Amino acid sequence: MAKPAAARPASAAGIAPQDLEELVTATLTASRAVVGVSARSLHQVEDRVSVTQFRTLVVLGGHASMNLNQVAGALAVTPSTALRTIDRLLLSGLVTQRTENRPNRRQVGAGADEQRPAACETSQRRAPG
Repeated sequence: MAKPAAARPASAAGIAPQDLEELVTATLTASRAVVGVSARSLHQVEDRVSVTQFRTLVVLGGHASMNLNQVAGALAVTPSTALRTIDRLLLSGLVTQRTENRPNRRQVGAGADEQRPAACETSQRRAPG
């Protein structure tokens, strides 16, 4: 059985050493750019939110509202972890919540425009279109 291309050495995968070097250089350059943008975005809110909360705000900023399981899934964390983070953001006034008609069902959102943190504003500025 043949190994997948990712598991084979570059030369066996049909990539010339020069092309591989160019690919690695381009990947490193792109990753540095992403880190730079992330650092600038986080710097704008570092005195108000943790990195985990910032990540949550970015996820919420991309949706009108989400329930707890959707937030947990988008963050790849357990619902209890997402709940603790959302509760902290609610206390800070950075997210809003509404309760559905059924008990124990609530939706959270990134907050009103005047409350929207820099995390969401920065993401919107970077979004295409």
